[in-house]
Amino acid sequence: MYEDLRKIQNDLSKKVSLSELKSEVNIVAGIDISVDRYTSIGYCAIILIDRDLKTLEEASFVDEIKIPYVPGFLSFRELPIIEKCFTTLKSKPDLVFIDGQGIAHPRGFGIASHFGITFNIPTIGCAKSLLVGNYKEPENLKGSFSPIIYQSKIVGAALRTKSDTKPIFVSPGHMITIDQSIKLTLSFIDKYRIPEPTRRADILSKKLRRFHQA
Repeated sequence: MYEDLRKIQNDLSKKVSLSELKSEVNIVAGIDISVDRYTSIGYCAIILIDRDLKTLEEASFVDEIKIPYVPGFLSFRELPIIEKCFTTLKSKPDLVFIDGQGIAHPRGFGIASHFGITFNIPTIGCAKSLLVGNYKEPENLKGSFSPIIYQSKIVGAALRTKSDTKPIFVSPGHMITIDQSIKLTLSFIDKYRIPEPTRRADILSKKLRRFHQA
């Protein structure tokens, strides 16, 4: 099974574009999923916000997650429910943040890249942990970053979004550069370590899970 999925990733990774995003970014989406480990029910949440960090729209979808979590194959587990949720949005975002990896992935095709290819939309992966590569600890100041190096290539950045906190791991998913991914991620940081779009989506997904478990 995973050999087939690996081939799909290798083939689709050739379609990933890291070209400069030239269109304006006014509306962004944050996507997050919370999964009940006992029932395998997934709770997907999508939040749309503007450049002033105002929430514009929320969407949610609840469905069974049919594939177990295996590092490197997250998109096959979560993309089906994300697709169902995303298609319910009334507005289309200019950019999507996903809690996961972009090209900082064993085959250069994390969930942010897979989503970007599927919907032909610019995406950024913002993960709380490193999947592949090495990096030097960035300076302890907001906005400091250091490159993530994997197989002698720069695939993203360890980005300090707050002083005295652990960095997050940012990598372009599709239709955006590494530099733009860093700058845009910082522009959607408020008081917390995580960008506001995915932070708010994370809160909503967990709220949905608690509601359905009650």
